[in-house]
Amino acid sequence: MPLTNFTFYFLVLLTGTNYVSSVLATGDKEILRLGVLISREGFFDYSGLVPALELAAETIANDSSLPFKFETVMNDSMCRSSASIRSFIDQVTAGKTNIMLIGSDCSVGTEPVAEISSSWNLVQISSGSSSPRLSDNVTFPMFIRTVPSDAEIVVGIINAMKMFHWTRIALITQTENIFTFISTELKQELVAANLQLIGEFTFNTENNVSRSVALLRKSSARVVFLNMYSEHAVSVMCEAHKHGMRHPEYAWMFFNWYTEEWWTDNSSCIADGSVAPSQLEEIIVTSLVFDHYPRIKESDKNKTNLGNITWYDYVSHHNARWPSVVKGSDNAQPHVEDSAYMYDALWTVALALNRTEQLLKKENMSLTDFTYENGQNISRKIYNEALKVTFFGLTGNVSFHENGDRPGKVRLLQYRRRRVDGKLCEEKLCKEPVGRIVDGILQLDNTDAHIFNGETAQDEEHIHIVLPLFVMYTILSFVGIAYAIICLVFNLWFRNQKLVKLSSPYVNTMIAAGAVVFYVTVILFGVDENVASHSTVDGLCHARIWLVAIGFSLLFGTIFAKTWRIYYIFHHIKPNAKFEVKDVYLFAIVGILVLVDIVFLIPPTAVSSSRLKREDEEVEGDNPGDLPAVIGVCTSDGSVIWLPFLFTCKGFVLLAGLFLAFETRKVKIRSLNESRFVAMSIYGAVIVSIALTPIGFLLRNYPNTQYGIIGITMLLSTSLILGLVFVTKMYKVYRDPEGAHSLDGRSHHTETGNVKMNVIDESEDSYKKRIEGLNEEVKYLNEKIGDLNEELQQYKSGGAQNNAVVSLKRVLDISETITEEDTTTL
Repeated sequence: MPLTNFTFYFLVLLTGTNYVSSVLATGDKEILRLGVLISREGFFDYSGLVPALELAAETIANDSSLPFKFETVMNDSMCRSSASIRSFIDQVTAGKTNIMLIGSDCSVGTEPVAEISSSWNLVQISSGSSSPRLSDNVTFPMFIRTVPSDAEIVVGIINAMKMFHWTRIALITQTENIFTFISTELKQELVAANLQLIGEFTFNTENNVSRSVALLRKSSARVVFLNMYSEHAVSVMCEAHKHGMRHPEYAWMFFNWYTEEWWTDNSSCIADGSVAPSQLEEIIVTSLVFDHYPRIKESDKNKTNLGNITWYDYVSHHNARWPSVVKGSDNAQPHVEDSAYMYDALWTVALALNRTEQLLKKENMSLTDFTYENGQNISRKIYNEALKVTFFGLTGNVSFHENGDRPGKVRLLQYRRRRVDGKLCEEKLCKEPVGRIVDGILQLDNTDAHIFNGETAQDEEHIHIVLPLFVMYTILSFVGIAYAIICLVFNLWFRNQKLVKLSSPYVNTMIAAGAVVFYVTVILFGVDENVASHSTVDGLCHARIWLVAIGFSLLFGTIFAKTWRIYYIFHHIKPNAKFEVKDVYLFAIVGILVLVDIVFLIPPTAVSSSRLKREDEEVEGDNPGDLPAVIGVCTSDGSVIWLPFLFTCKGFVLLAGLFLAFETRKVKIRSLNESRFVAMSIYGAVIVSIALTPIGFLLRNYPNTQYGIIGITMLLSTSLILGLVFVTKMYKVYRDPEGAHSLDGRSHHTETGNVKMNVIDESEDSYKKRIEGLNEEVKYLNEKIGDLNEELQQYKSGGAQNNAVVSLKRVLDISETITEEDTTTL
């Protein structure tokens, strides 16, 4: 045995003499030897575990239900893998057999020992090693722990991100097995939770820390988890101080097993005086800490535990032994709450060994028969019985999973200057519990605003429609709705007035209704998470499409139908007397368009994969380190198919309307005088649609500009159509209330193909005089025809007969044309 280890053992025996004496004085109990690995030098000083170990050994020795007592032999693991393996080898080669192994208290020292301890048939239990890697019972087949795995902390990080609406996180990871394993677990959970890892910045030496922080600062990350030992966390905080990376711009997360006031550790930046601990506190304050749970509840602290002690008894014993163990060390850990895991670990060993002893008696064997070489049967029984142990301990209910992990939850703590009750912390900073995970969900003990003083760090910039713009368009939309209602009331009130009646007032009601729908749509397009909940905005995604489609059909479908009627009248020189284009046919056209919208929109609304949903779309900042802009957009997997098809259908309606408007562009009859305005509306709609479609896509990343342009365009175009259809009539009704001059006008022409048609727009008296004149012409022509018929009788041969026929046809054609023109005019 090396001299250094001999010296260490001698010191341990000096400090544990009373403990050994008390154990030996308990009578005829069998003595079972336990190997113990505790870090007392190196990275961490876990001397605070010794009082818990001693107290547990004493209460076990004094328990009359147990047939044995423990003798513990401690070695220093120094929280290093090499020192832990050396100490373990020293123990198993010392000539005496340990029935079980306790420790180490840090994962770096535990992992290599737990990987090889099964080769000596030793069951190993730890009270402080929380590495997720130790959950692998293939690599560590005989390992148990009373502290929950750090994998539970990963769940805590995910829940905290959801609670505070963070979607992006960065890691600074020390390249040690415990941390790389946690990193792997966290990455998997981030993907499963649809959260984003901005980057992982790794280092293996102190010199690489500054480089990692510099890379972090160039990234857009604002939420950072320090996946490392505390001595390197101090260096990270020093670099963060230099760059001003503090709350509320940044949110930092740490492990809870760091030593008290770890930021005062003698790292290089503290040692050279470049940064003072008080300056680091400005960075650390409000940071979040994740801690294992269960802990004993306040209501259970008066309950008697194994060993016939309460929580308060344990605290009293622990504090009484503390000075003699730590001997003035300022770095000794853990304190009373964490060291209780050691007390429960030793009682787990005692209960498992007692159960195993009962099983071995049935086989005429005993725990004293255990050897490193031939103890596989006994060690397997010890391990299996340990997994079955359940009891109420100083850390709450103790039980184990099949892989030796203890079920656990996570609580959330925060570095604060004041405690939750408002009192100043005794130290400059204190860790206060602010929440815990219950049923997989983080529940805060206080409100978000109280935790971060109303300034939660933002890991992305959410771009919303600015409230003044939304309010302005909402007011204008309500004014527009009132405007449409006034037009509708006028339309119905004066429906029997000659001028209004000629424009089909009942058909015009659909134009007013479509205008109201468009005004409402302008308001809904401005509703986002800035003024409504996410679920409400999510529901509005499809509602907007429904309103746009139906509003379009009502407004432009009606205009299209009225234009078609004008086209039909003036392009059928010989109209079918049995067919008259009544209003009911126009209602039918619009109804069919609306029905097509409804039938077409039901399937994508009903099928979840095609339904539009509100999702965040991320836009990277212009400069490195800028927060990404997040814009809420309505999208779905199936929308790339049905949305273009819907727009195409509406485009065909507009193109058809454009064609009809062009064909009827020269019709200027005052009885149908809105035909020009209808054509203007169609032209405007086509131009607006052509302009807005690319604008909608090009300005997708600029929602305020996009909403501003689309909103004002919809407001102006809808208001213009109402003005052309209704306001012009209001003016004419005001000038001519009785409609006496509604048919006054002058002659114009319209051309359709090769047919030239005279359109006479005159008063009723003018029509009568014109008809009388035409009748005279017809009489004259009939007489002329009679003369020509007589002439035909005289010419019975070739050329003369043919000339007469040609002349007759010419006259008949003239007569027919005159008659048709006058019929059309009538």
